[in-house]
Amino acid sequence: MTTDDYFLCVSDVILHTLINADVQGFDHKQLPETPWHVLSITNRRLFDQTVYTTEGRRCSTCGRQAQYRTIQNEREIEPPSELLTFFCTAAERGQGGFDSFVTEALFRLLKDAGLKGAAFHRLFTADEEIEIERHRQTQPTWRPKGSAVAL
Repeated sequence: MTTDDYFLCVSDVILHTLINADVQGFDHKQLPETPWHVLSITNRRLFDQTVYTTEGRRCSTCGRQAQYRTIQNEREIEPPSELLTFFCTAAERGQGGFDSFVTEALFRLLKDAGLKGAAFHRLFTADEEIEIERHRQTQPTWRPKGSAVAL
C-alpha cells in the first residue's frame, strides 16, 4: 500500500519474500505494533526532469506545486542494471514523493508470491510512444494492451 504522504508499505509476508529473493534497492523499517514495514527506495536513477511539467500556483498553505505528468516512457529514466530491484527517480516530484518502479523480474516475483491489491503501469517503449501519439487525436486515453496490471 502507499500512504497519502507517499510512504510505500508492505506486509511481513511480502517483506520476507523480498529479503529471501535478495531483492535490491530498498531499506525498511517496521511500523511499531503492526505487521507492516515502510520501504525506502534507495536505488535512485537519473531521469529527464523536464517530464515533471507543472501548472498553476503553489498551494499557499503547504507550498506544494501542482503536477500533471510523471514518467511514462523507458527513455525518461536510466534503467537499473540489477534484475530484482526497486528503483526511483533521483529527485522528488514538485508536490513531494518519488516516482517508484520495479523491474520486470521483481514484478513477476511479487505476482508469483500472491501480492494482491497493487497496480502496476509499465513504462512504454519508443515504438509504443509513437503508437500512443498516433491515437492521441481520436482516442486520447488509448494505451497498449497489458500496459496496466492490477493484482
